[in-house]
Amino acid sequence: MGNVKRFAAVNTKAKALEGKLLKNKDYIELLNKKNEKEVLEYLKENTSYRELLKDVDPDEIQRDRFELLLLQNLVAHYEKFIHFFTDEYKKLFRVFLIRFEISDIKLFLKEFMGRGSLEEIKDSFIASGKYAHLDYERMLQSKNLEEFIENINEKAYQKLLKPYLEEEPERRLFYMEMALDRLYFKKLADQIKHLSKEDQKAFGEFFGRQVDLMNLQWIYRGLKFYGLSPEELINYSLPGGLEFHYERLKSLCYSTNDEELIEKKIRYKYYIRYIIIIIIIIIIIIIIILYM
Repeated sequence: MGNVKRFAAVNTKAKALEGKLLKNKDYIELLNKKNEKEVLEYLKENTSYRELLKDVDPDEIQRDRFELLLLQNLVAHYEKFIHFFTDEYKKLFRVFLIRFEISDIKLFLKEFMGRGSLEEIKDSFIASGKYAHLDYERMLQSKNLEEFIENINEKAYQKLLKPYLEEEPERRLFYMEMALDRLYFKKLADQIKHLSKEDQKAFGEFFGRQVDLMNLQWIYRGLKFYGLSPEELINYSLPGGLEFHYERLKSLCYSTNDEELIEKKIRYKYYIRYIIIIIIIIIIIIIIILYM
């Protein structure tokens, strides 16, 4: 059975959702808004987000609560899509959801490292619990970081986080977050290998771009906030990026500061465009010579 027939139902649902995406004119309007309230009002009155925001008062809601609402809505859509898939494709969407439960674990970690109390985060979890592997009630009973790690009912997370308890407190959170993200991308890469050859190729580009974005984020944070060495940054960088392969990542990791990192990224972007233009010109010249 071809993919068109096999995924007919999910294609129909995806097309319906695609029609609800913001258009270029919406982004232009949003860029011209003066504050968060105006952004919310526009989304509520002029876009498909009106249903999601029908009970939201733009004068009352804070930005972090609004962002949480958007993420929870995204999770709900993922969960609806799962029902349309079987076998390895259903497992793939379950891996996508792991990203959100990892975000919830990070929220716990931040609270235990001095940003607040567990009571304040009870209503801030992204994962719905429908497909999550975590026992949130048990984790909420934790009194400290060590006890929290013990209370995570997934052994993979426990094994991953325990070694970092010995790290310096000021770097511990960064290392733990990076380790969790590496775990997610490894699971995603492993699951993509179980898809058809055609779909492996399609998801390969998606995966590569996600890896690129994550590496840039890590390197930037490592340079700006944690003063990590180039060797540490290279060691934690993810393989499999679409644009940034090892040598390019190495160059970025050896940036002296975050400003140099940004400059290198911009130069590389325009360097690639320059090379593409040169190749196109050469091809045109060859065609002209051949047909003279």
